[in-house]
Amino acid sequence: MPYKYLMLREEPFAPSRRLLSWWRRPGVRTPEDAEVYEREYLRQLEEAGVEEIRAQLERKVAGANDTVILLCHEEPGEFCHRRLFARWWRERTGQEIPELDW
Repeated sequence: MPYKYLMLREEPFAPSRRLLSWWRRPGVRTPEDAEVYEREYLRQLEEAGVEEIRAQLERKVAGANDTVILLCHEEPGEFCHRRLFARWWRERTGQEIPELDW
């Protein structure tokens, strides 16, 4: 396969373990839960900052081709941290991370 698959499970790319544990707790999620998740994840990204995230991405993909794809387990259009990251990145850098339709 011409692709190199890398998991970005660590912070700041992935939500913190604390946030994921809270999100995955038993029970029904509310719209307010999604707001809390979004706020906490975006705070995590802000704390790391664009330059640190860019440097980490460059280290992760060193030697790979020039195309990076962010994948998510959620169905298109559903709430997920990949979409939150893509929006945050676009707002901070102007670089679009498009949603792919399958």
